[in-house]
Amino acid sequence: MKGKPYTDASVMVIDLSSGQGGGADLKSDGTFTLDDPIPVGSYTAYFAPISVPPEDASAAPVPMQADKTIPQKYWNEASSDLKFEVKEGKNEFPIDIK
Repeated sequence: MKGKPYTDASVMVIDLSSGQGGGADLKSDGTFTLDDPIPVGSYTAYFAPISVPPEDASAAPVPMQADKTIPQKYWNEASSDLKFEVKEGKNEFPIDIK
């Protein structure tokens, strides 16, 4: 974000026509890697708050909040303009939020 790694979210990717996708938490250097391959297709990327399980399993869940420093459109697959094509093999897609 603005030339610096952003780490306080997960990145979700979804093919809006098929519903296929995946997600991963951002690492300390601002990168992410999907654990499982996703099918070839057109995808939209968006952010999701990181899910932090409570330390006490019987505790009430903590509400998740979107980081307000990131424009609202990037927190929703319907409004995100982060689009890319996944092709066979390894794919890398830089996401630069300004």
